[in-house]
Amino acid sequence: MNWKQVSQKVNVVDELPRLSWIAAEEPLVQATMVAQWRMLSGFEHGLGWAMLRGSDATEEVAIPGGAQMRLTINDDAFSVAAQCVVWLMRSALARLERLHMDP
Repeated sequence: MNWKQVSQKVNVVDELPRLSWIAAEEPLVQATMVAQWRMLSGFEHGLGWAMLRGSDATEEVAIPGGAQMRLTINDDAFSVAAQCVVWLMRSALARLERLHMDP
């Protein structure tokens, strides 16, 4: 590989389906793993869609035309995303280890 290829950022969403155990799964499992990666990444980076999707909303104050809401992360949504991402990371590290161990 040339240096340009080696030094470029990895597009995780494109690489996840290439991990051997994900590639062997059904398309629904592949899509779920990518979605969970995106959800946890969204939590980490404070993205609005992830905060809304993965939170419990409680109306605090009614205001004309809307409401002031309190968002609290949903433990179940966070737990599922975190568990999926842990398996993805373990798989990626196992692949990295195999690549460095094989001649």
